[in-house]
Amino acid sequence: TLKKISPLKWPLPRLVAPPRCRKQPGKPERSRFQCSYCEYRSEYKCYVVAHERIHTGERPYKCPLCSKAFTFKHHVTTHLRCHTGEKPFRCSMCPRSFAQKSNLNQHLLIHRNNVR
Repeated sequence: TLKKISPLKWPLPRLVAPPRCRKQPGKPERSRFQCSYCEYRSEYKCYVVAHERIHTGERPYKCPLCSKAFTFKHHVTTHLRCHTGEKPFRCSMCPRSFAQKSNLNQHLLIHRNNVR
């Protein structure tokens, strides 16, 4: 049985769609593909297919270095940084660096709050 999970609060990043993820021809431009489990919609079918994995629990992308599996391919890339120690996101105001851009953005709030 499938377990219903609350829908994403944030939509997938709005990037240029990969070639395999083309728009359906002859349809209106607005989000024509809808998730089978919630109200999420997208103009690209591949975005909906990826989103539905959140509901089904499917994790097709595996880390080659450990047993962790992920719903989205880009999560493997981010996860691999914990094995390599790579921290490509550097703070311009101090020597700290981060593996994820979101962590750098959170850190930058410290500097913003200290500026008065």
